[in-house]
Amino acid sequence: MAVTTLALAGPNARNPGDWPCQFCKKVQFGRDLTCKDCGARRPVACTYGTPLPAAEENPLQSPTGQPGDWTCPKCKTTCFARNPVCGRCNCPKPETVEEYNLLAQAAVGLLPGHRGSARGYVPPTVELKADSSSPWARQWTAGPVNGMFIGETNLPGWLTGAAATDRNDKDSSESESAKEIAKKKAEEEEEKRRQMRERRKDRVIRVDVIVVGAGLAGLACALRLKDQGLRPVILEARALVGGRPDRVFSEPNRLFFQKFDELIEMKWIQDGREDVSMSQLGEQAFDVTPTVDERLLMEGMMAEWHAADLADVGVYEDDLYSERIQELAKSRPSILQDDGDEGHWRILGGHQGLAEKMSKGLDVRFTTLVDEIRWSGSKVRVKTRPANSTSAPNGSHVFAARFAVVTVPLACVNDIRFEPALPGRKQMAVNQLGRGVTTTVYLNFKKRFWPEKLAFLFHSMSSQAFWPGRNQNVLTAYFGGRRANEELLKLDDMALTEEILRQLAVIFRKDVSQEDLRQLLLKSEVRRWDTDPFAKMAYSYCPVNCAALRADLAESCRAEGRGALLLWAGEATHPTKASFAHGALEEGERAAEEIFEILKSTGSMVG
Repeated sequence: MAVTTLALAGPNARNPGDWPCQFCKKVQFGRDLTCKDCGARRPVACTYGTPLPAAEENPLQSPTGQPGDWTCPKCKTTCFARNPVCGRCNCPKPETVEEYNLLAQAAVGLLPGHRGSARGYVPPTVELKADSSSPWARQWTAGPVNGMFIGETNLPGWLTGAAATDRNDKDSSESESAKEIAKKKAEEEEEKRRQMRERRKDRVIRVDVIVVGAGLAGLACALRLKDQGLRPVILEARALVGGRPDRVFSEPNRLFFQKFDELIEMKWIQDGREDVSMSQLGEQAFDVTPTVDERLLMEGMMAEWHAADLADVGVYEDDLYSERIQELAKSRPSILQDDGDEGHWRILGGHQGLAEKMSKGLDVRFTTLVDEIRWSGSKVRVKTRPANSTSAPNGSHVFAARFAVVTVPLACVNDIRFEPALPGRKQMAVNQLGRGVTTTVYLNFKKRFWPEKLAFLFHSMSSQAFWPGRNQNVLTAYFGGRRANEELLKLDDMALTEEILRQLAVIFRKDVSQEDLRQLLLKSEVRRWDTDPFAKMAYSYCPVNCAALRADLAESCRAEGRGALLLWAGEATHPTKASFAHGALEEGERAAEEIFEILKSTGSMVG
């Protein structure tokens, strides 16, 4: 193997080892390591004519036995084949033994800097082909021009000490002080340290399963995963768990809804008829032609139920009877099970209390916004940033796992970049499934003026429904659907509260006036889901001819081969209980079971 040597040929050298400073040109004694005149470092750290130390016998041979792995010639760190530069010191990967020698010599100060004069130096004696694609070959075979090495220079800052200079700037370059050179080197080192700090901040956190969203679906999934010994992490944009869990389930007019269910089952779905809007079928639920108020009441009740007007919802939204659902129920019997003898229920302490209890002991990363999900290769990589920032500043992280479960609201899916893009049918489901909007207004009064045993109060005005809150003096107003939203959501919170008080005064006009209600009201709180940046909706519904899209939304996305798996869960993916909290819970557990089945089939319980 060729040994590279550098020799001094200074014109004023008196003794072997004397050396000329490459900046001020003053000859220095061989024993001096720096120039006594300008302080520049001695460019050659060996005595006159002494060969430089050779590199290892085969420095490019893989130190690990893995094809392509290489040893850094500067810091001797072992680097992966895929890395073009050393991850520790940023030294470029050498392509030849000659390059390795040059880099190693430069690292210990044995090569002249590109700003220094080439007079008095002999270029390395190794033979490099002039047509080589290597930047080192192009540099050294070019030779000195006007006493300068200036060929193609993409050499790293730690090697050159400064950027390459143009031949026309020769004189000014040679006169630059050593302090300026040292300052530039210090700046480059500081920039390198800054980049290393940024890389550490953007570090990869490896877990078994990544769950995006701490609503009921995400919490249920993570609980099941943890019970089986896996390490899930939940990424939640909010500062609390629960997502959108404040809906109260109601079935206010059992006779009417029973009639409507019979129409859907007997006259439409079992006959396999084409999907139509519920408003087209709803008129048949009345035994006699309804009055205007009766029709408004029916539409208001159904709009509250589906978060959409009946003209926007397809009949197959309530499909329990088609062959597709019956076939699916063979493997998932729960999708046909009712919710108990009463057909509806409420949780003491509310859904928020349930969510908080479920989250105990789980690894939930709050105020963590997901920007990007990459699901190619063997891992899903989820890039995050703090939820209160508008860019990706310090504090961003990348989470990596074999599995990720997306449980964010339907309206927020498109806020995440997916790489590769989602499959066509899934993206169609995201775009075409309905995004229902409901609004809740909590009214806290000095005393109760409504009947003590009031359960639910539906009416034909735009606020649609009232029910008592957990506090005995709180009344909750709840409305949804296009018609109600167009009338009420354009109002600010104060005006919206005033309009609801007016409607309450119409209902209870024998007992209280609107002015009485103003005097009784202590405070009100308006919960708007449409303007919530981490929801943008209340819950989903199926427009006409879209019922099958829920299955497309629920289907997992698999990278090529046996690669990463991206799963989906939430109220919008449930085939029969969409928009319900128990539907979200069931879907979270369904996603966890899917992960278990995959791990079982591979004989491993580690993601």
